[in-house]
Amino acid sequence: MVGDALLTYEEFATLLTQIEAILNSRPLTELGDVVLIKDEVTPCARWPMARVSQLHPGRDGLVRVVTVTTAKGSYKRPVVKIVKLIDHEEC
Repeated sequence: MVGDALLTYEEFATLLTQIEAILNSRPLTELGDVVLIKDEVTPCARWPMARVSQLHPGRDGLVRVVTVTTAKGSYKRPVVKIVKLIDHEEC
C-alpha cells in the first residue's frame, strides 16, 4: 500500500524500478565537493581529505572517475573509492 492506494505486485515492482532509476541518475559527486579518499589498508579515520577538482565522464556520460586535490597533490580516483563529506554548495 502506497498512501491510500493498494498496488499489485507488478505495479509495486514498476514503482520501485522508477524510484531506483531516479536515484541512480543523480550525480554522485560534483566539482568542489569535499571528499575522503578510501584506502583499504588505512583506517578510515586516517583517509586523506580532498576536493573534487575535475570530473571524467565516460562514453555514456556518467562520471565514474574524478580528479581530487589533496594537500600533497592531485590524483585520479574512481568514484567508488571516495566518500562525499560536504557538497560544494555548503563550503
